[in-house]
Amino acid sequence: EQIEELQAMMEAAQKRCELLQNEHAKDLQSLRHQLTCALEGKRRAEARVDELNRAMASMQRQHKEILTKLKHRGTNEQTCKTVELEVSDLSNCKAEIEELREQLRGSVEERNMLANSLEW
Repeated sequence: EQIEELQAMMEAAQKRCELLQNEHAKDLQSLRHQLTCALEGKRRAEARVDELNRAMASMQRQHKEILTKLKHRGTNEQTCKTVELEVSDLSNCKAEIEELREQLRGSVEERNMLANSLEW
């Protein structure tokens, strides 16, 4: 009779163990998915940072070129018009950079949310 009780207890323990293993497997799969999402968010954020850095470098080069042209040219009307056009182009770049910054902020927020959800 004790052997039967022990066998019943053993079977119950094995079933509980199997249930726990299945539960842990599901949790592990969920955590792996969250990690994958967080890594993808990080990759996207880093790509946007690189893009923003390239745009900033380009804008700085253009600014430097405009300053150099202003220093070397006279102040005749044609020169002023040319510089105005170049400054206008630079303003367009500034708008593009601001847009990239906004995208970066969004990516950083997304990455942080994914990191927080991964912690939970």
